[in-house]
Amino acid sequence: MKKIFLLALFIYTIFLFSQTNIVETFYNVSVVGAVENPGVYRVLPSSRLSEVISLANNIALSQTLSQSQTSPQKGITSSTFAASETQLTLSSTRNIIIKRKDENIHIDLEKFYVLGDESENPYLFDGDIIVVPAVTRQISIVGAVNKEGIIELAEHDRISDIIELAMGLREDALLDKAEIIRYKENNIDFETIYIDLNKIISNPNIDDNISLVNGDRIYIRSIPEFQENNSVIISGEVKFPGIYAIEKDRTTLLKILEKAGNPTLKADLHNAFLQRMDMEEIPDPEFKRLKLMTVSEMTYLEYEYFKVKIRELKGKFSIDIENLINNKNIEDDIILKNGDFIYFPDNEKTVLVSGHVKNPGLISYTPGMNYLFYIEQSGGLSWNARKGRIRLIKAQSGEWLKPDKKTIIEEGDMIFVPEKTTLNYWTITKETIVVLSQLATIFIVIQSATGN
Repeated sequence: MKKIFLLALFIYTIFLFSQTNIVETFYNVSVVGAVENPGVYRVLPSSRLSEVISLANNIALSQTLSQSQTSPQKGITSSTFAASETQLTLSSTRNIIIKRKDENIHIDLEKFYVLGDESENPYLFDGDIIVVPAVTRQISIVGAVNKEGIIELAEHDRISDIIELAMGLREDALLDKAEIIRYKENNIDFETIYIDLNKIISNPNIDDNISLVNGDRIYIRSIPEFQENNSVIISGEVKFPGIYAIEKDRTTLLKILEKAGNPTLKADLHNAFLQRMDMEEIPDPEFKRLKLMTVSEMTYLEYEYFKVKIRELKGKFSIDIENLINNKNIEDDIILKNGDFIYFPDNEKTVLVSGHVKNPGLISYTPGMNYLFYIEQSGGLSWNARKGRIRLIKAQSGEWLKPDKKTIIEEGDMIFVPEKTTLNYWTITKETIVVLSQLATIFIVIQSATGN
């Protein structure tokens, strides 16, 4: 029993001793160069390079001072104060050196950050000196890679190394037509080096996998129209409205309507339309110019153009969809493009009477009736209606017409009755007197000049 007690006491003593040693064991590691707070840091034996560099770049000055007061080895040097006051240049992650006794170990920490290569993020030893130089050489890579941008250049970097750090090529990369733009010695002129990435991928050791130099720009283009997500929108009175995928330059209007279950019995085929939405992006400099002008500044033709453009549905196809659907005339069918919008309104069979009538609103459509019939159905003209300016706006085309008794009214049309202009006779009288006075003055001046 005594032996067991002594053995237990011995094991417990060893345990306490080992715990005390672990708590009190630190490594002194120096960090110098292009970091925010160069100096000596006390770290645990399990610390890796990335942790210590992170400390040297992010540790607060107050924390550093606190450490220096409690640590046997000061964790701060005079250069720390200079670093805190001056913005240092960009820190290298690819050309770091660990000085360990008589050995210089070159580290590419970026490979750990991007690729997870732990060999480039080693454990540190007591007395190690980490030298972090400033970034002096960079290249850029853009296009069909998973991570575009500027990458620090390391010694002996080749095309495959940079593509690896750009997290690889995208599926749509055009491999046989990559380019490297390289400036000549005068730093003004440049040459274009054409690269076939197929060869480099299959054998990175070939001569085509050239070494890169500072300032190189790598362009990797995408395969044109690679897996384009082309679709159209069908809205309104169809059986299954929604978004539909289309094949580029192959899917037609009739084919997509069949997929959508075709128009319902409530659909107004006569006023259905197809709009090419990308037409809205085409600039119209003349319309843009006219929008900045007042009506009084426009010529007659400019004003007419402005009215037409502001009323039109940009990109609307001039096609008789009703005739196309009923007759299935393939020759008149339309090949759809990405973003097209197809709309089938509800066939309510109404005519809208708007403006200065007694009861403006929708009137049930009656075939063969003229505009006067619908005005009468809306209660007739109000006292201030301007009869001579009544206009018919066609639902199909948006065209404004001056109707007469023979003008055909169709479903969805709109009859607009404007307000009669109220004349201010006193203002007119005053303006007339002013004009007459000016004319009289001109007449007297002319008479005086001619001596009559």
